[in-house]
Order: sequence, then structure tokens, then C-alpha cells
Amino acid sequence: MLTKSQRLIISIVAISIGAFLILMNNNVVGWLLILMAVLVMYGYFRYKPVALLVYYVSKEQLDQTDRVLAEIGDPATLPSNQRAYYDFALGWLHVQRGDSLTAEPLLVQATTKGLRTSNDNALVHVLLARLYIQQGDRSKAQSYLTKAKTFGHNKQVADIIGLLEEELIS
Repeated sequence: MLTKSQRLIISIVAISIGAFLILMNNNVVGWLLILMAVLVMYGYFRYKPVALLVYYVSKEQLDQTDRVLAEIGDPATLPSNQRAYYDFALGWLHVQRGDSLTAEPLLVQATTKGLRTSNDNALVHVLLARLYIQQGDRSKAQSYLTKAKTFGHNKQVADIIGLLEEELIS
């Protein structure tokens, strides 16, 4: 996952080398380097750094998260699956900052917009269950935990589900 400046540097270097190879002997590798540079930049501007946003939120690097959020700009321009991850990351960020009123609708939207992996779906349901436990709504929390268990998930998510279930029992 590369930042905007890293992508720009890679693209400039690739275009420069590609142009040099094309000018020297019309080398096919030069054309491929230019094509690669164009695709790297297209991917950045089309999908924006949403994956980077999710990464920084998961590592609780809040200053980096704020920087990437500023780069994304208007989330309405994101494709629906990228918007799902944007809502997921932003909701998770608000959970970390203790703002459950803002986090809840974002996480609910993320569940409806199509997260790609079953682990991500399980995690967003776990986050919602945690919010509802904090709000004292045990039935909604149990419902989201039950739903989270239906998705395939890794050991970390399974451990969190177990802890939240114990919290619901007590």
C-alpha cells in the first residue's frame, strides 16, 4: 500500500526509464513501464487510498488515518465496494475515539454495501455488537454476534466474539 507521493515517484521514474528505453531503441519494456505507471496512477485516483485507510485504522495509527482521510476527499465518488470499506474504516475510527453515535450508522452502512471478505463482514458485525453492549442493548448485541459467527473469520475475530459473548452472559 503506497501513499500518493510514493505512487507519484514510482510513476515518474517508470515513465522516465520507459521514455529513455523507447528513445534509445524503441524497446517494448519502455512501453510496458509507461503503461505500468499509467495504471498505478489510475488505480490511485480511481480507488483512492481506502485500503491504506483501513490498514492505519486497524493499527490504531490515528494521525496517519487523518492524513489519508484528507486525501480521499469526497467519499460519494468512491465505487460501492470501496465506499463500504471507507464506511467500515471511518466507523471503526469513531469506535476507537469513543464516538458510538457517529460510528453506528457508518458500520451499519458498511454491512449493506458489500465488504469483500467474510472476515471483514464478521469484524464489522463484532464492532456493532460491541457498540450495542456499551449502549446496553443486549438483544441487538446478541443478534450481531450471532450474525458475526456465520461469517468465516480468523482467530483474532473469534477471540473477540468469545470475549463479547462472555460479557453478554455476565
